[in-house]
Amino acid sequence: MDGPFKVNGIAVPYLVDFSGGTFSVNVTGFPPLPLSSALKFNNDFDPQHFEVHLLYSPGVVEGESKMVFHRESNKRIGWIIPVSALDSNLHIYKDDVHFLKYAYLAAKACLETEWASINYNDVDIGLAQSLVLSDIFPDFTAVLVISLKTLTEGAEFDMSRAVPSLMANGYIPLGREPSGLYDWGFDRASKVTVEMVSPVPNEFLVINNLLRAFARAKDEPVLQFFFLYQIVELLIERVMRCEYAEVASRIISAGQDSSKLKAAIDGVGKSVSEAERLKLLNSKYVKTSVDTVQLDLLCGNFLDSIGRTVAAGYKKPTAGLHGCLYQVRNAIFHGFRDVPAAAIDALKDVVKELLVIISQVLSRYQSPDGSSAEEPVACAGEEK
Repeated sequence: MDGPFKVNGIAVPYLVDFSGGTFSVNVTGFPPLPLSSALKFNNDFDPQHFEVHLLYSPGVVEGESKMVFHRESNKRIGWIIPVSALDSNLHIYKDDVHFLKYAYLAAKACLETEWASINYNDVDIGLAQSLVLSDIFPDFTAVLVISLKTLTEGAEFDMSRAVPSLMANGYIPLGREPSGLYDWGFDRASKVTVEMVSPVPNEFLVINNLLRAFARAKDEPVLQFFFLYQIVELLIERVMRCEYAEVASRIISAGQDSSKLKAAIDGVGKSVSEAERLKLLNSKYVKTSVDTVQLDLLCGNFLDSIGRTVAAGYKKPTAGLHGCLYQVRNAIFHGFRDVPAAAIDALKDVVKELLVIISQVLSRYQSPDGSSAEEPVACAGEEK
């Protein structure tokens, strides 16, 4: 049996009393163990209309509760609340009625969670006089509470499709691993905007596993770059398959017309180039192109820091994924042992911005026909 509540080191079954907007943990043979919080929880919301997930965020503190917005609908859909903020009133939302309703749902979900899938601390029922949630959950745990009614009428919140965007904002789903295992570069914003990964690149599990590997490589930006670029390669591999399918369709349609046949065949070589596929990724294969100005700047800084300058005989990189990023990719993949210590900070900046860019590309990705339907769409000419 899994769970934090122990008697002589053995997990015991328990019930949680939620009456009156307060909580207590009840174990047979022991006095009720009340949840101690400086907040006055509000239990007006029906939990059935909400979805709750436990997250980990390196360095998050009680004053960093964030409203969560959905980019596609531009609606506020919930909150991310550090567990420490559920224990304390030393933050600006302590008297916010709307926040206190979400805080109640967060605290309730914390005590009802599936313990087998997360890391937690033990509480000895025989010794404890009261309980704070920070006693149970590792440092830097936060709770994501999503309003399903506000999200979109009848929609579901698919956590597997939200992970890249959440990571770009500094959050990762809480797992069994020690929480200190993860760290990565990100900027804390005043609010969190979630962009759901398009259903078309349907390798969610692979992408999310690569992101967890990226977060574990916290002190190795070269390795972090490798993991992030593997996601890029997943996408441009799909681009190549779609381009080949499109060329094959044109060859078939050309029939005996030699000029059309030659034009179709010429398209094969063009779409093989990795740089060309990167260019297509952010033009033909997204709903709206992702702004790479900041990434271009940071990639340029990194290339300068490793001596790949125009003065040293290197070609000035063009803007876009197929330009600056591709040159950084070549520099690292062909000389990863040669990245000097003086260039590490510049590479960390590239990695941090690349995570943001990847989350945006994933959310805007579409098939060549413009489709981003819930069912993965085959490329033209592919079997559906």
